[in-house]
Amino acid sequence: MSVLYKIDWTKYLSDGRYRKSGERPDGGEWDKRTPFESDYGRVLFSSAIRRMHDKTQVIPLTNGDSVLTRLTHSIHVMNLAESLIINYCRDNDFKKKYGDEWVELMANLVAVSKAAAFVHDVGNPPFGHFGETVIQDYFERNRKILKEQFTLEGRKNLNTKIIDFTQFDGNAQGFRVLTHLQYIGSLDGLNLTYATLGAYMKYPNISDGDKSYKPYIGNKKHGVFYTERDVFEKTILACNLTANNKIKRHPLSFIVEAADSIAYRVMDIEDGFNLGWYSFDEMIELINGFLKKRRVKKSIFEIIGFKSNAIDFLKLKCQDGADKKAMVDFRVALIQYLVNLANKNFKKHLKEIDFGEYSNELIQDDVNCVEKALGDFTKQLIFSQRTVSLMEMTGKSVIEGLLNILGSYAFSDDESYHNRFKSIISPSRIAIAYHEKMYNDGECTDPTKFLLHSSKKLREFKIGDLSAYEKWRLIVDFISGMTDKFAVDLYQQLSGQRI
Repeated sequence: MSVLYKIDWTKYLSDGRYRKSGERPDGGEWDKRTPFESDYGRVLFSSAIRRMHDKTQVIPLTNGDSVLTRLTHSIHVMNLAESLIINYCRDNDFKKKYGDEWVELMANLVAVSKAAAFVHDVGNPPFGHFGETVIQDYFERNRKILKEQFTLEGRKNLNTKIIDFTQFDGNAQGFRVLTHLQYIGSLDGLNLTYATLGAYMKYPNISDGDKSYKPYIGNKKHGVFYTERDVFEKTILACNLTANNKIKRHPLSFIVEAADSIAYRVMDIEDGFNLGWYSFDEMIELINGFLKKRRVKKSIFEIIGFKSNAIDFLKLKCQDGADKKAMVDFRVALIQYLVNLANKNFKKHLKEIDFGEYSNELIQDDVNCVEKALGDFTKQLIFSQRTVSLMEMTGKSVIEGLLNILGSYAFSDDESYHNRFKSIISPSRIAIAYHEKMYNDGECTDPTKFLLHSSKKLREFKIGDLSAYEKWRLIVDFISGMTDKFAVDLYQQLSGQRI
């Protein structure tokens, strides 16, 4: 008898968009793709995706091609998300529950998951997650100044606006990239379906979330900025992301999160191996040690059923390439174990997910503690490496330096400094700031209406007319969109280190 919970996927798969897509004058179809398949094309061809090829995954500013960038990592995540959904949908229980609809439903779930997974890191600043920490720390140290600047312009939503900077997060910035910053004249970004936006949101909350709902996984971090409150609320409504009057995660966000965690936990370890930071034997010994500390009695080989293609590994120890072959086989077995684990937990807890009651990551819910052991290994053997630490320290100097320099120009009383500031910021960011200012001031009542700004209007637009919040938002948008190398180059130029 089937035990799979039958979730009503139709309530989560909203194909609505913030701005209604254009229609042909003759009433025909522009495109034979579904709206969800169209989403994948929109993200694939976006400039935000292109910039990810030169953004850090773990090892910054590398010239080698053997380690991951944010782009290659995102491709891995997309593939794993697709695998997870296919495994779920091709299960016989699923076919029985959904009957003749299962094929079409699988296609829609795959398309939404792939698009959301592909852009899951699109808002990350230069220098990886450490870049997020640098931005947070910078504004936390300057919280008093930030509060004074914002208070001068009114106390409305003061806390929320401050948290946007002191709790800056790449997920919230990514939501802004998708819904605003991919700009071609209207404030709707890539104008993705609400289903894809819902699946993308790892932390569906404004400000610090509902404190009474704090243990919930969706409130773990700051999820959406004040500037995106409107499209956020529309996404929640369109995808039915409420339970017991509280906001819950989109079920597919658990799939995207699991795919992300599997990719970085496994591939970061392979990167370290390829860089010669440890041998295969050392890696296995340490992972087993971490398992033992967590009172897991089995070895990692036993847990994941690892066999190097049934070859006696000991016979190969004296041969060139033995470790590399073992690493590849180990990676495959480890990913398969984690995919099966995530799939099992997704099916097991789908009813709790549907009701907003499940609050674990799919691959952390594991009696064998594999993900936790991999995390322990990464912390001790990868993030402590001198190469990583030095580059993170470089990133701290670069990001803080850019915030200091650009902030001093934007907040100067001298308009000539504002003009220099405008010449540094990318034109598209200036156009967005101008358009958002018009919308906030009521000069433009429809954010989705296309406005073509002439060069003359943008030249005449005064930085001094922006609020303090709008100035810092413009600066953080600009910096967070930079690639690692561009950030370093610009900082060196602005600080006088290089002409």
